[in-house]
Amino acid sequence: MQFPDSFFEDQIRDGFYVPALMKRSWAAQMEVLDVVAQICKKHRIRWFADRGTLLGAVRHGGFIPWDDDLDICMLRDDYIRFNAVIRRELPQGFYVPESTTMGYRLLTRVCNGKSICVEKGFLERYHGFPFVAGIDIFALDYLSPDPEAEKLRKQLAVVVYKAVTLVDDGNQHTEQTEILVSQVENLLRVKLDRSRSLNNQLFALLEELFGRFPASQAKEVAYMPNWIFDHVWKFPLDCYRRAVQLPFEHMQISVPVLYRDALRLQFGEHYMTPYRAGGGHDYPCHRPQMQQMAEALGEETLPFEYKFSPEDIERTAPLPGNRTDPEPAADQDNLAQFIRLSPGIHRRIHDAVQNREPDQARALLQICQENAIHTGTMLEQAYGEGIPAVALLEEYCDLVYEIYEGLETEDGRDRLGHWESALDSVLKRLVSPEFHA
Repeated sequence: MQFPDSFFEDQIRDGFYVPALMKRSWAAQMEVLDVVAQICKKHRIRWFADRGTLLGAVRHGGFIPWDDDLDICMLRDDYIRFNAVIRRELPQGFYVPESTTMGYRLLTRVCNGKSICVEKGFLERYHGFPFVAGIDIFALDYLSPDPEAEKLRKQLAVVVYKAVTLVDDGNQHTEQTEILVSQVENLLRVKLDRSRSLNNQLFALLEELFGRFPASQAKEVAYMPNWIFDHVWKFPLDCYRRAVQLPFEHMQISVPVLYRDALRLQFGEHYMTPYRAGGGHDYPCHRPQMQQMAEALGEETLPFEYKFSPEDIERTAPLPGNRTDPEPAADQDNLAQFIRLSPGIHRRIHDAVQNREPDQARALLQICQENAIHTGTMLEQAYGEGIPAVALLEEYCDLVYEIYEGLETEDGRDRLGHWESALDSVLKRLVSPEFHA
């Protein structure tokens, strides 16, 4: 994959400082995703951006500035086929960990290696990032349309889940383990082999419970480790009936066709408003590897680890609009990001229309509208109502709506070139010196 040199510069995105090393981590992860995507394409396996990666694709056109990893998901049947082929299909040097840690047994992780590497070829391929980079792949399972059957599956899965976390190869012959395993056997009417790893057998039972119901009967899907403990994080199966492509940094990424519904269910109605919240692991995820390298070098910190003070990220340029103070402004980052990302989305809309893919064109148009509305809202909150930028963004939204409606008719599709020129004209006026004078 090709990235401009400017991509690897330190940057402030939405008021958040993103160091150059994190940019290199992002690029390395995208290289891994590209390999996975090619394998999925070869085997006709569907995949979708998930969690913060999906939110980043829609809201930021790439990584959420304070996010450090890539997550994708697959429906259970695709997930099974993926795991059946991935190890033999990966290029040399790639690695799929088989961790005994419970959390990492419930997903598949694909990495570009097993350990830190400073060989020239590795650094060239992964944009100067010497640490292990990988992506996480989660399975979505089908829910039963019968509430009682689903309730029973959840109850059984909770019992087995707890057994998996408590039983290991070191305690499987204890009296407490025998009581717990016998309970599982009675509930599921199975018999486990005491001469083999009980933990592995229990985990196989858990995955069997997760995948118990077929797609043919389902109308909803869920991520089982959350669902069985009553975290209401289920989705209409229609969200994942197929994928559409959205821009993500300097690549395209697959997202659920009804991605807005999925995002509302995960993050609430106001998912387009940036909100920094705690993640599932320490940030950045490569910090333990940084410490490992520093210890190997006999240093307290790495020579390329940049330390900064608040003064380093002060912004002193006058701000356009009716406010000219030099305070940092996330609203200006939003406007700049909107202007930067929109032309690429416009090209994708054009290609989708030409290729007779109206659903993908509509999804991209909705992205354009949501980004414009979000940017306008941020500007109004910062500078008040009536500023020229917001009026232009409203004009932009009107044009997007005209295109969306026009896709229904042949005449509308013929007018696409006219509307594209009008959209580009709005962007040019947003950045013109006369506009900011």
